[in-house]
Amino acid sequence: MLAGYKRHAARLHYRLGAQADGSLHALECRLYYDTGAYAHLGGEVLELALEHAAGPYRIPHTRIEALAITTIEETGPFGSKGIGEVGINGPLPAIAGAIEQALEVRMHQAPFTPPRVLAALEAHTGSRGDAA
Repeated sequence: MLAGYKRHAARLHYRLGAQADGSLHALECRLYYDTGAYAHLGGEVLELALEHAAGPYRIPHTRIEALAITTIEETGPFGSKGIGEVGINGPLPAIAGAIEQALEVRMHQAPFTPPRVLAALEAHTGSRGDAA
């Protein structure tokens, strides 16, 4: 049987910067993980979160802050959460949302490569070149 670390509920805040060609240039994110009764696993979960915060992308200017916050689940036995609590796929939707917020273009298919971002931007603006 294979087993891994518990998945913790999380609140993720992402800001991305992109070049005119659609390539990602900067990432700033804050990750808050609710470790609940599994506080002893918080460090390992944060390590994985930090490792995967940018998804599959190389982003030259990156700042990532992460916190594991111990909380008590009042409805669970001994303050714990249920086993098998639903995990999240934070980076991909967060990056899609950041691209949409910055460029006013919704990306519908990953990976968000510079050519795909540029093509979506051109389709949205109806022109080739500066979107501003």
